[in-house]
Amino acid sequence: HFDKLHFDKLPLNTRLLNAFSELNIDFVFQPIYSLKENKIFAYEALMQPAEGTLEELFDLYTKKRELHTLELATFYGATMAYCEKGYKEPFFVNSFPCELFLPMELEEFDKNFPKEIIEKIMVQIIEYPELNYMNWNLKKKQFEARNTIIALDNFGAGYNDITTSYIVEPHIVMLDKDLIENIANNTRIQHNLKKIIDMFHKDNILVIAKGIEKKEDYEYIMTTDVDYVQGFYLGRPE
Repeated sequence: HFDKLHFDKLPLNTRLLNAFSELNIDFVFQPIYSLKENKIFAYEALMQPAEGTLEELFDLYTKKRELHTLELATFYGATMAYCEKGYKEPFFVNSFPCELFLPMELEEFDKNFPKEIIEKIMVQIIEYPELNYMNWNLKKKQFEARNTIIALDNFGAGYNDITTSYIVEPHIVMLDKDLIENIANNTRIQHNLKKIIDMFHKDNILVIAKGIEKKEDYEYIMTTDVDYVQGFYLGRPE
């Protein structure tokens, strides 16, 4: 079911409304569970284009040199959709590693949503395009000033590797599904996961295992030191 997001519900300035008007997108939310507490820890906001894939939309906006528009639209759209859903738990919003809000854009964003909603936003840095060091340092300062939780998304895919994790210094690392898939029957994947968890836990970084789609994989993950879990087996996006 696709239900286009209407950005004109917010009192946005003309420049933003015009920039967002070409976007035919919606957001769905997938739960992330705490293994220790056995309850929903947070939701991940996932953008859904009306046509084509998310990758195609990213490619188009990269070619148009308009990733900045997409970054703003993601934060506005995900937060609007979250308010409409009426969730109480925190939520993750995807963010490009090379983009950041300008100070006036941040101010504008804060005017549009209640403080208690903004405080529930956690930012997940996606695995492409390549990280821009100068922008990242500015962006990190913005997040630190707001006490925002930073997650590194899909670790093990795209540009999100060990080097990026040292630069980003996230509070949470989300493991790509390729590091989890078929783990119940594969000792190599099991050993690899243990090494990754131990490495991040040494630095007090929490770990989310994504892409759990089978009962046996979930049952194996339950025996590990993973902090949080997500996947179709546990809850689909809605």
